[in-house]
Amino acid sequence: MAEVLIILLFAAAAIAFYTQYRARVDLPPPNSGAYQREEKLLTPKEIEVLKALEESFGDQHRIYPNLTASEVVAVKPTPDQPLKETAQKRIDDETFDFVLCKKDSFDVVCAIRCRSARRKGLVHDPDDFLEEVCAHIELPLGVIRIDQPISAAKAKTAVEEAIKAVADRAEEAKARKAKAEEQRKKAAEEKKAAQAKRAAAKSGPAGRPAPSKAATSSPAKPESKPEPKAEPKAASKPEAKPEAKPEVKTDAKPAETPAGQGAATAPAGEPAKTAAKTDEADKPLSGTVSSPGSSS
Repeated sequence: MAEVLIILLFAAAAIAFYTQYRARVDLPPPNSGAYQREEKLLTPKEIEVLKALEESFGDQHRIYPNLTASEVVAVKPTPDQPLKETAQKRIDDETFDFVLCKKDSFDVVCAIRCRSARRKGLVHDPDDFLEEVCAHIELPLGVIRIDQPISAAKAKTAVEEAIKAVADRAEEAKARKAKAEEQRKKAAEEKKAAQAKRAAAKSGPAGRPAPSKAATSSPAKPESKPEPKAEPKAASKPEAKPEAKPEVKTDAKPAETPAGQGAATAPAGEPAKTAAKTDEADKPLSGTVSSPGSSS
């Protein structure tokens, strides 16, 4: 049972919200009997505000009452057609109570809204919406309280404060832009100085140019170091002389060759056996030599 009641309450709330939304969005039915004539263009409070504004600014300005926001604010060109239509309809539904223009050029100087108290709880508050739009397009928007006594001084103060607020915001934006530009220039100078410092560090001390690759690749000459001084040595022992080896002499000289050239003597280191073989070869054969004609 409780669930059914909750569902019914939710459905009723949804229907009520949808009805209010459609009543605000949809155009009125095309029935002439739904309209009536307004006897006066302005309410008594609006007449008081108009007189106060004319007293303060009437010499050099023109004052127009009850202008729609679309007569002062234009929608930016955009290819998004649904967005453009929605934005246009939104400003068509809002109005400025008064618009202050220059008498000769008809340039808009300030828009004015009259209100008795700040309305709360509205889904679309006209005052909040118009304040946001005017702040974005830098259009002064003055607010005159009609629930208080209205005077020319109060009307003049409201308009001048609105104009001054826009000028102050413009100066702040200009100062922020100048500060950002200064910071950008400072960062660029610091970057340039850092690059110059790195280049100076690479070039070496006292601004000397960095060594070329050829000079770097060439082998460096060894540094000449002073020779160490000879330390005094202790009394050295007499060096041992090599012992003389006994010479090996042959008993007989080699026979001369028929060509008269002397044979090379055997080296000193040859053994005695070799010398003995040489002696046997040099000795004449013993015994009687028979002639070819003799008989045995």
